[in-house]
Amino acid sequence: SILETLQQDARRTDTRQKVLEKSRVFLQSLGFHGFSFQTVADSLKIKKPSFFDHYKNKEELGVSLIQDYESRFVAWVQTFQDRSP
Repeated sequence: SILETLQQDARRTDTRQKVLEKSRVFLQSLGFHGFSFQTVADSLKIKKPSFFDHYKNKEELGVSLIQDYESRFVAWVQTFQDRSP
């Protein structure tokens, strides 16, 4: 049904976001080469193969991390632009 499809999409998006957030923590503490898909999967208690539903390889995850940092930086800069007279 449409409702089931929407719920599956929401869970998928939620898991992808959790993977990105956890990867950001590992990136900051261990560096890009210091963690693996398995490290992230174990920390989120998901199976490693399901990781590939969200990212086909670590490089794709790295690009997503860079895009996430960029969007956060742009939002941060925007807060200062919004405050200026």
